[in-house]
Amino acid sequence: MAVTVQNLAGLTVAVCAPIPASVQTLKEKIEQQTGVPPALQVMLLGERALRHDEKLDSSQHLEVVLCVDESPLWNWDFDGNPARQHLVCDAGHLRVPCLRTDFVNVVTQEPLRDGLHFFEFVVHHIGDELWFGVVNGKEQAGSSVYPVDLKCSCYCFDCRGQAEIWTFDARTVRTARSIETGDVIGMAVDVDAYKISFAVNGEPEFVTDVPRPGPIYCMTSVDTAEDHVELRKPPLSEAPPQLINGLRSGA
Repeated sequence: MAVTVQNLAGLTVAVCAPIPASVQTLKEKIEQQTGVPPALQVMLLGERALRHDEKLDSSQHLEVVLCVDESPLWNWDFDGNPARQHLVCDAGHLRVPCLRTDFVNVVTQEPLRDGLHFFEFVVHHIGDELWFGVVNGKEQAGSSVYPVDLKCSCYCFDCRGQAEIWTFDARTVRTARSIETGDVIGMAVDVDAYKISFAVNGEPEFVTDVPRPGPIYCMTSVDTAEDHVELRKPPLSEAPPQLINGLRSGA
């Protein structure tokens, strides 16, 4: 007996024989054949989504549909954050109304493993200082690593109109365009080329390198109870053309 895995178009993308004992094991085998990480897989049996820990019936052939869910790439990781008692996370929205520490670094649930990606950081409210960008490794989440010590590539700005480009290599710091509440920071990341570009309200700002070797997570750092930020992942086709062109040219 085997499991036939199809995509939404009805094409077979994987076949697993014998039938794995659990959905978790099935997802691991699908990753080997398709490259899709288990955390991004949603398995449908008929109209029902299979639970990650669900056991599989090995007595008959199974046909399942694989859906790729990228929300862990832009949903904040509440459960894995050592300072989660300060956080209120709702998908890509992050608030810290009960903040009782100097700052909290927050990363997404899953890393960017390969390819080209486009994100938007929405500044719903800035109380003092915010950091937006990518970080090398989720172990830097929480309140133990000061933002200035992060292995990151970030856009750093405060409510006084000061902004900087902060990168991991030799602590390169450059003055950047100031940010206000309501602004949107676009971010394109080429994981394979280790390049990242930023834009403010659609206008390109700078291109720099991504810290190696990874894994690379989207991140923010908040430091007042009034802070409210949102991370979104629009389709790549909605990215400002100048942002992608700058990423490819490295300028």
